[in-house]
Amino acid sequence: MLDSTPRQMYIQKLLGFFTPSYLHLPVATNENGSKVSKQSHAPAIDIKNPSKIIFEALRFLGQSPPPEAIDSDLDSLLVWSIKNWNIKSIPKQKEITI
Repeated sequence: MLDSTPRQMYIQKLLGFFTPSYLHLPVATNENGSKVSKQSHAPAIDIKNPSKIIFEALRFLGQSPPPEAIDSDLDSLLVWSIKNWNIKSIPKQKEITI
C-alpha cells in the first residue's frame, strides 16, 4: 500500500538502511474493476513457459518487447528488459478480462 511507504522509509532511516526509489505499478483488474487474484477466481499462471509469462508481463506494463522475444530464452528476455525498460511507458491503470 502506498500509505505504508512513509513508515517503511522511517524504519529504513532508523536502521541506517538505504531508501530505494519507489514506483507504483498498475494492478490488473477484471471488467468489474476487481483485482485479478485467486480470490476473484483468476486462472493460475502456467509456469511451464517463463519467457512467455515475462513477455506478457512486460506488455502489461507498457513495455514493447519485440514479437520474436516471446520465443527467446528467459535470460535473453531479462537482458532485453533491463536494457529497454521505459518507466514512462507504464500505464496508470490496466484492465484485463479473465
